[in-house]
Amino acid sequence: MRIDANNITNVVLNTTEDMLYYVDRNNQLLKLNIALDGTDVESTKSEYVHGPFHFEDITGMDICLRKQLIVTCSKSYICIWNYAERKFEIAFKCPIGEEATAVAFHPSGFHILAAVGDKVLMMNVLSHTIKEYHSIVMKNCREIRFSNGGHMFAAGVGSYTHVYNFYTVECPPNLQCKGHSGKITNIDWFEDDSGFSDCCNQGLVYFYDLQIQRLELTRCKDDDFKRRNIPISGIANIPGSTNRALVVSAEKKIWDTSDHYNGCDTRYNISQV
Repeated sequence: MRIDANNITNVVLNTTEDMLYYVDRNNQLLKLNIALDGTDVESTKSEYVHGPFHFEDITGMDICLRKQLIVTCSKSYICIWNYAERKFEIAFKCPIGEEATAVAFHPSGFHILAAVGDKVLMMNVLSHTIKEYHSIVMKNCREIRFSNGGHMFAAGVGSYTHVYNFYTVECPPNLQCKGHSGKITNIDWFEDDSGFSDCCNQGLVYFYDLQIQRLELTRCKDDDFKRRNIPISGIANIPGSTNRALVVSAEKKIWDTSDHYNGCDTRYNISQV
């Protein structure tokens, strides 16, 4: 395997002089088996020492409910990490020209969803690889979240949130939730998966009961939270409460959606909660 010398910033040999370690321009640490006698050329290849750490901004992250795993994505890579052992597990390189913008981990730990380019990839997490088995055409998806049971997932597509059946990949018209005037920035499911809340970059927070949505095509309007034209980037439903959540806004405040006037000033730019 040929290495581009212009891509290497630092290089060192180990004490037995059979392994070369180097750092490339993306700040990745790699190792290379070297055969100084030239007899083992075929087995010479570069490998990541710990894994392909993100060298670009992280665009999505999710945690698995039943395993000690986290999935992250940047424009070029989707990576799975073991947070208990603090180590890298598997990586998936996105096709050239297609960027990953959102990712979600199935509660079982055996599947992930990733918004890559103009599609959402449905992938199996195997022992040593992540393999795509189906895709859904979906442009401008910036947020994906599995329900707590894993039988549904919600995808933020522009200003709409679409709810899919994970096993049949169906999204009926009465589960295409509308109402926002800006792009969906975050989604959080209720504890019992009876619905979800979402927020957008125009400062709106809405709550959806799926039974009401199916029958009446409307949200729980009495519980709307509004910070007009002030982006809200993160939302977390409050356990044990109905249609009530904590949200963070671009004005450096954390809000309880039941109180429209008294936000907690954090003095910091918080993006998620």
